[in-house]
Order: sequence, then structure tokens, then C-alpha cells
Amino acid sequence: GYKYLLPAGELHDLSADRSEAHDLAATQPKRAAAMRAALIAFFNGVQASHAGADYPGSDFTPTNEWKPLQLSP
Repeated sequence: GYKYLLPAGELHDLSADRSEAHDLAATQPKRAAAMRAALIAFFNGVQASHAGADYPGSDFTPTNEWKPLQLSP
């Protein structure tokens, strides 16, 4: 399976390169872009959940401040 690293933007095929020595982002830009978009969507969902979106009508209050994901363009 593949692993995409944020914010570095590295793509690794763990089935062929368990040591993550070879960044495939440049040779597989479509896969890298799709995985980046999926991870950003996931983190945006986590942020919404942290703000209480998953708990409508409750008195849920986060116990700590949300720290936004720092990404380069």
C-alpha cells in the first residue's frame, strides 16, 4: 500500500519500499494529488468534529485548542 506524508508531500509504496527511501510523488503525481486531497479532507473533518459538528444539540466543548494543519501550497 501507499503512504502519503504531509506536509512534506512525499509518496511511498510501502509494499516495495518499507524503509521509505524512494519518494514517488514526482513519478506518480495523480496518485500523490489524490492522496493529498483525501488527507486534507480527513483533517478538515477532524477539525469540524473537534469543534462539535459530530455532537449536535449537546454541550460538547473541546478540551484543547485546535492546531491547524500547516501545509505548503
